[in-house]
Amino acid sequence: MAFEILERQLGRAQSRLQALEGLGRFCEPRRRRLAARDQQRRLEQRDTRIFDWLDQYLDDDHHGVMASRVSPAASQTL
Repeated sequence: MAFEILERQLGRAQSRLQALEGLGRFCEPRRRRLAARDQQRRLEQRDTRIFDWLDQYLDDDHHGVMASRVSPAASQTL
């Protein structure tokens, strides 16, 4: 009797596991698409931060500082 109960529970657990594995195969492409979209968004945000920093650094107020770091001759040409 106890063996039969355990067999039924095992059968149910195996069918649930198969259902979850099937669901995983179904969800995997969507998960990869979402991960790729998140990665693209992070790269775009990073690029925006870099370009914002670069714009600020190359602003007229910083231009003299940057030129003085290069060399005295280069600062005269700028």
